[in-house]
Amino acid sequence: MDRGWCAGYMCQERISTFFSVVATGMTYEMAMTSTPPQSILRGCCPTHLLPKPQRYDIYVDSVFVPPANLNISAAGYQLLPEDPTHPQAFLPTLDNVVGTNYFQRSAKLVHVVLRGGHVLDIKTTPVITLTSGLMVKEDEFYEQNLVMNLANLFEVSPDNIRVISVMREDSKRQQGRLEAEVASIPTTSLNGEGEKGATGGEVIPYEKLVQSLEKAINRFQDESCSNCASLSVSDPIEPPPKEAPPKATEEEGTVVIPDVEPFYKQQEKEVAEKIKESLAVTEYVEPSSILVLSGVPSSVVQYTVFEMQPSVTVLDKEGAPISDLGHKSDPWQVTASLSGAPPGAILIGTTTVPYRNSTATFTDLSVSKPGEGYNLSFTITFPSYAPVLTATLVETFSSTQMSAAMVLQQPSIVQAGQPIAITVQFVDEDSGLVLDGQAFKGQTFVGELLAKTAEGHFEVIQRYAK
Repeated sequence: MDRGWCAGYMCQERISTFFSVVATGMTYEMAMTSTPPQSILRGCCPTHLLPKPQRYDIYVDSVFVPPANLNISAAGYQLLPEDPTHPQAFLPTLDNVVGTNYFQRSAKLVHVVLRGGHVLDIKTTPVITLTSGLMVKEDEFYEQNLVMNLANLFEVSPDNIRVISVMREDSKRQQGRLEAEVASIPTTSLNGEGEKGATGGEVIPYEKLVQSLEKAINRFQDESCSNCASLSVSDPIEPPPKEAPPKATEEEGTVVIPDVEPFYKQQEKEVAEKIKESLAVTEYVEPSSILVLSGVPSSVVQYTVFEMQPSVTVLDKEGAPISDLGHKSDPWQVTASLSGAPPGAILIGTTTVPYRNSTATFTDLSVSKPGEGYNLSFTITFPSYAPVLTATLVETFSSTQMSAAMVLQQPSIVQAGQPIAITVQFVDEDSGLVLDGQAFKGQTFVGELLAKTAEGHFEVIQRYAK
């Protein structure tokens, strides 16, 4: 089925169905050239998937079929590794029963046997793949100890940890490298949400899996993992939404609008971005210090947003900026605080911001009182158990008195006996900018509204305190 011609909304209405007429008793290969589907019905044999494999569970007539290399003597979902000397050891043959399957990790191929009269599903299960550098003692190289350590780090059952490989890299420094997966145990049936795992262990929803990843990254970066030297993580692929995504309208999909990107072009970009994200591996390191990248002007105006806003970065033990603190869905946060201020002075604006893309950048800070010797400090305040890291501005700054003016906005024509709407705004006389309402927080305004009579005198119409 060639959809390359399609640029309209009708593409979105179709199911991607590929009919193939093949000879029995033969082996065929099907390759995916874009984001792999989350579920393949009546899949072919073998199936070649993207460079970043998740886990592919096979169901025949909606019943789970364990892979040929499942380690039945181990708890949870543990697979026997490939044997380089016998690469064909676990490959199914045409004589095997329907659904016999094996994921050949090195070739990124899923091998599965099909037979007529059965419906076969290949279901993608989200997996956290990680590589961890370890500084461990001799007895900790045993797999069961490593699995327990990872289970504690991710706060999941050890049965949900699958060790792919453990490799010694430097015996003198007792350093090694661990490759592992964290995932839900397959359900016994295709749509078995809430069931117990088919091989023992916990069935983990995608949302809980991401929460476990967030906790593990936080615990690693706050140095709770005493024998972890590094942590590289590839996020699980998000399952498809239960409700179908919005479709293009006929106007979006088939009508060419000048200077507006066609809908199918937007989709192409979205798919490309998803592929890029799915292949990304994020390396997390432990934070060591905070560096101020930009400060504030030497002189600011009371209640006026600083013309230059501060930003900070966090450095690792080697002095290099850290790109990620915490998972992208739950980043660490940095808080700015005021010091050297006169009594009652406060820092106004968004004082706590997330750390993203190597920086924590503030956008709307100002101070409430004039004074000399102001300074700002920056501290990681989330998560609460993060290491105590603080940095301050190298130079202090001063704040001058705000000069405010009142501007009235009123209708040019009014009718007798009708209400009149009048808007009052306060502006900075120096810059002409409208002042933020926070500038007057906690203050009471007392005033009078006067009107000019026909005789030219002003009379008080209303007094107010607000």
